[in-house]
Amino acid sequence: MLIRKFAQILRGTATPFQLMAACIIGAGIGFIPGLEAMAWQTPGLVVFWLSVLLILNANLAVAGLVAVGAKAISFALLPVSFAIGRVLLEGPTEGIFAAAVNAPVLAWFGLEYYAVAGGQLLGILLGFTAGVVLVQSVTAFRKKMMDLGENSDRFKKYSEKKSVKFMTWLLIGKGHGKKTYQEILDAKANPIRIIGVVFSLMLVGFVFLVAQFASGPIVTAALQRGLEQANGATVDLRAASLDLSENKLELEGLALADATELSTDLFRTERMTADLAGMDLLRKRLTLDLVVADDASHGEQRGVPGVLIGPGPEPGPPASEGEDGEGGKTIDDYLAEAEVWKERLAQLRRWLEKIGGDGETPEDQAESREERIELEIRDLGYALVRADHLVQGSPTLLIKRLEVRTLTAAQTPDELFDIEGDNLSTHPALVDEPVSLKLSSRSGRFSVDLGANAASGDATARLALLGFDVDGFTSGLGSGSPLSGGTFDVRADGSISLAGRPRIALPLEVTLNNSSVTIPGSDPQPVESFTLPIGVNGPLDNPSLSITDDAVRQALIDAGRVELAGQLGEEATKLLDDAGIDTEAAEEIKDRVGGALGNLLGGDKKDGG
Repeated sequence: MLIRKFAQILRGTATPFQLMAACIIGAGIGFIPGLEAMAWQTPGLVVFWLSVLLILNANLAVAGLVAVGAKAISFALLPVSFAIGRVLLEGPTEGIFAAAVNAPVLAWFGLEYYAVAGGQLLGILLGFTAGVVLVQSVTAFRKKMMDLGENSDRFKKYSEKKSVKFMTWLLIGKGHGKKTYQEILDAKANPIRIIGVVFSLMLVGFVFLVAQFASGPIVTAALQRGLEQANGATVDLRAASLDLSENKLELEGLALADATELSTDLFRTERMTADLAGMDLLRKRLTLDLVVADDASHGEQRGVPGVLIGPGPEPGPPASEGEDGEGGKTIDDYLAEAEVWKERLAQLRRWLEKIGGDGETPEDQAESREERIELEIRDLGYALVRADHLVQGSPTLLIKRLEVRTLTAAQTPDELFDIEGDNLSTHPALVDEPVSLKLSSRSGRFSVDLGANAASGDATARLALLGFDVDGFTSGLGSGSPLSGGTFDVRADGSISLAGRPRIALPLEVTLNNSSVTIPGSDPQPVESFTLPIGVNGPLDNPSLSITDDAVRQALIDAGRVELAGQLGEEATKLLDDAGIDTEAAEEIKDRVGGALGNLLGGDKKDGG
């Protein structure tokens, strides 16, 4: 079949211009990476190439064959396309592509994707090369056939036989009709296909009508994509309706998969309403004034696990049951939860880096970009990695005000939560107003307040977690825990520096209420209330915890338990003396080790960054 088609091209009437144009256009279409890219990432590019194919008098058969071949080649050369894209989007031509990415209509070409930009250049070059080879081959064949037809009586006699004509038609199809090869070589085709201009205008008009009358699905898709980009995992949306007369958008069945545990939803709500503040579909921009969700939930199991959309952690390990089969937590459970939270902090760090990116040095920016790109290649593949730094002026999605009322969480079924957010977007560094996100429980036991300002390059973090059961926390730590009974509270109020790699300075205060502390070799000592300061400093995704023996003793003294504080100091000194450590070294170790309680809370872990 392929040989027959190629033979028809050789014996056909297509001019060199028609063949060359077909090769370049076909290769451009073939090097658009993936069907999903054609549907969403690069719809403008698809419409452009189809319009050019219709308008220019290119050979449609050649364009189709080249597009199929280029598509196959593009998969093998995807890493090469990506590498070329990096040169284009981060090198001397970065400004040109930035202007295109933020321009009306061109914003839909998907040139912010490295593989798209690089693939188009590579495709055009390969298409031009294929066109040169094809034109030379066809021209040489036609000249040879013309020479034989004019100078070889034997060839002319042989070719006029009916049996030869029939076999030629059967094997390689029809040829050039009554035209001679001389006429074909001398022919000059009109470069513009008039009927193609009409069809191209109809295609553009159809796209315009779709944008006008199907703006609801378009906005829904844009919102879903923007949420997936911000969330880093699958976002499901069952239905959406848009009322342009009142600038209202209503969403049904919204569910955001948890990037750290893809089998559960980070957020789910049956109904969410939004007030549109601005919609610039030509530039892929969407701004929402107020987004309100009622009866939302967190931590519910998904019917189908989500998938990662951006760089993120692998799904966390499933919780294990205790040896008694009652579902109690073991030390492995606590370690697994700690790993999940570490990944959450890493996700928060990447988000904060977007806010503080303008304050980074060129070296920090290059290092941060390299890290992000490596993660996205690992999680998404080459085709879906974007050059987000090219998006300028305004974010692709901005939610000025978010209100979530009556949120339930699977981990705390008896609690009701409220969430408030301001200036949440896909590109926080492009928003002048401060970003804030607040979560609070109606019982008052939980409170988290995060804020960030791109202009100042700083962020704040405040939290309060009150009334947690001590025995419930320590039950999975095995025997030997120095704490028992009562409750404990955790409060924190600190800052995050956004310059370069985000770093945290978050003093924690852990308060024990009506608890007991046991020092080895002594009876449990009741402590009505005391507050232990813990330093949390270092890189946001790997901070160090510091607590000293002196801090423990001082906290007990402040709580009125002088006797217990003395016992703690004597126990630490005895352990060091038994080990044969001299006084000077002992003092240094005592400053670095958190004693009995310090060991429980992590000791004096050094900065992991």
